[in-house]
This record gives sequence, structure tokens and C-alpha cells, in this order.
Amino acid sequence: MSGKVKVLAAGGIAFLVLIVIVFVLLHTTPKDIANDFLGMIGKGEVEEAYGFIAPDLRARQNLDVFERRVEELNLVNFASVVWDKIDEQDKLVKLVGEVQTKAGEKIPFEMVLILGSDGSWLVSEFGPPLPGPIAPPAP
Repeated sequence: MSGKVKVLAAGGIAFLVLIVIVFVLLHTTPKDIANDFLGMIGKGEVEEAYGFIAPDLRARQNLDVFERRVEELNLVNFASVVWDKIDEQDKLVKLVGEVQTKAGEKIPFEMVLILGSDGSWLVSEFGPPLPGPIAPPAP
């Protein structure tokens, strides 16, 4: 290989590595979206957080209903979240964890995110965990 070809090859490789690094840094995970969603609510940016919800949830909750729901769940006092379990499927992710309020109250919490048509993650469900299936009594 000539010197020019080696320089061009090295430059091309460096460019590809840079593209991969930028993609990894800019790639937003469902967990990032969930954390941002809750963080916005905790900062009082409820209307902005409403922009993160999926069309199916918007169809069931207008902004006024959404605002009342986040108040009822005490998410307006959100301080932090710990996700204990993340169940990833094809175009759906379920996060299970615990939200802590600014007053230190700990609230069991679940969130479901779906992959939107544009490739972004959207909040489809959120709130306290639903009770699991009831096991039949032992014989």
C-alpha cells in the first residue's frame, strides 16, 4: 500500500469509529426515556412529559387527566427511581422498580414503553404495579 492509501484507510477507519461513538452517545434507551419522563414531572414540566406518551395513552388521557393522574400518584414530588427489573421484548419494554419522592416516600412503580413508528421510545403505561395472577390454593 502506498502512503496515501494508508492515510486514507486510517482516516476512513477513524471516521467510522467516530460515527459509532456518536451513535452510542446519542442513542437513547427506554430506561433513559423513563428517567427523563419522571424527571420532567418532578421538575414541574408535566406538559413536556405528556409529549413522551404514546398515542394509545393520549387517546385515553388528555393533558388535564394526565396532570391529575401524576398528582394522584405523587409523581410531582419525584426525586429518583431505581429500576429493579427491565423486561425487553421486540418493540416493548417493561420497567419495574421503585420511585422515591422528595419527602423520601418510596412507591412501587411500573412503566411500559413501546417503540414508536419513528424509532423513538414512548410511554404507554405507568403507575403502581398491577397485582399478578392469583395462584390456585394448594391441595
